[in-house]
Amino acid sequence: MNLDLIKTLNVANTLGEGVLWDDITETIWWTDIEGKKLFSYRFNTENLQFHELPERLCSFALIEKSSHFLAAFETGLARFDPLTQSLEWIEKIYVKGAGIRLNDGRVDRQGQFWVGGMLEGGGQNEHPELASLFCYSGKKGLSVKEKGILISNSLSWSPDGLTLYFADSPRNVIFAYDVSFETGDIKNKRIFATTPPGVHPDGSCVDAEGYLWNAQWGAGHVVRYAPNGTIDYVLDIPCPQPTCVSFGGANLDHLIVTSARLDMAPADAITYPHSGDLFIYKTPTKGLKEQRFKI
Repeated sequence: MNLDLIKTLNVANTLGEGVLWDDITETIWWTDIEGKKLFSYRFNTENLQFHELPERLCSFALIEKSSHFLAAFETGLARFDPLTQSLEWIEKIYVKGAGIRLNDGRVDRQGQFWVGGMLEGGGQNEHPELASLFCYSGKKGLSVKEKGILISNSLSWSPDGLTLYFADSPRNVIFAYDVSFETGDIKNKRIFATTPPGVHPDGSCVDAEGYLWNAQWGAGHVVRYAPNGTIDYVLDIPCPQPTCVSFGGANLDHLIVTSARLDMAPADAITYPHSGDLFIYKTPTKGLKEQRFKI
């Protein structure tokens, strides 16, 4: 398999994350968490814009029949319109500045939004219970699905929605769970894949063949895993800290990769000038349509 890099957006994000494809407007959306900006790139017109944010936006989701986002800000969930800056808080979860915040999030095949927390700095001392994985349903509200997490990442689902993939990045493990389509409960937690020391699994997505694509922080590549957890393909990225992946384009045959320049040494920033940029690759495989949150 060969993937061609067809476009680099020179945005120099501090911590680019949460990338997704809006098939209705043909737009790539992603967040620079530490820069407190939401970026958009119109695929056909090549129009690149960004919107200032009231606090760090960690992940977000498209909403059915709405121009608003379901936004996972650092302290909780809100409905947010980047054009008007209107914000309606749904649920406050964490206290700002307390060393723990929300992080990776994505919508499952049933239209529910899953988001996990993460510890920052000395957060483990202040929050010995660690972070949690949450599921927010338009019908059932917010529920806790998993506890004892350091940094939540890699939320994605198999094409049939019956397998959840989830990583606790500092532990260098991507887990798989069985999902009950009736109740949304998860069980049978198991190791799907592991990464070497110093290589941390970050954001993921699943393609139409059921293969998991994972951005690997510290390694400078994206790995495609077969459904049995074996490595199928490794894509080298021109920076050491790729962060998240998504499929986009009219035929869902473009792989979109965000990256970061967070805490990079000056020498490394010179060696890898594209750190923090967004990369678009043409792929021989196709992705799946991004799920929208169901109110």
